[in-house]
Amino acid sequence: MWNTSNVFYAYYDNLNRLRRVYQSGPTGAVAMKMVYFYWDKLDRLTNMNRYEYHDGLGWKGTVDDIYTYDADSRLTALAHKKSTTTLASYTWTYDQASRPTAFTSSLDGTAGYTYDATSQLTGADYNYQTDEGNCPFSQTAVLWKGGHVLERRSCAWRHAKAGRSSRTR
Repeated sequence: MWNTSNVFYAYYDNLNRLRRVYQSGPTGAVAMKMVYFYWDKLDRLTNMNRYEYHDGLGWKGTVDDIYTYDADSRLTALAHKKSTTTLASYTWTYDQASRPTAFTSSLDGTAGYTYDATSQLTGADYNYQTDEGNCPFSQTAVLWKGGHVLERRSCAWRHAKAGRSSRTR
């Protein structure tokens, strides 16, 4: 929660893109922080560099984020680095309809996604989670795009049109 001794500044470039954020607060309560944002000619975020102020040492870099895009401006890679050490990295692949088909996390593993002819998600396979066997319960979730519901039964996602519902106990 902010109080009167906290300071927050946001700086924008002439294209109205966020370039720098600065935060400080009461001495000893909130470390001074600064984040720089870098954009390419297509207005895609390419780098985010974080800094923290240390008394007597000045500003020191903490974590840098590096964003990579394909020719269609889809995010394909994100790396969190401290100096030359990669703390975590992520990659995405897409099909010709720009639907994500795979996600890889250096921390967790991979996920694969499948879709039906109407672009509804029909499967998500995670190599870093054990299968749940017969799945003694059912979960439902709403896909906001199109208002369709996915039902999970026997550990497989099945698409159900909005308006039709079935419940399991």
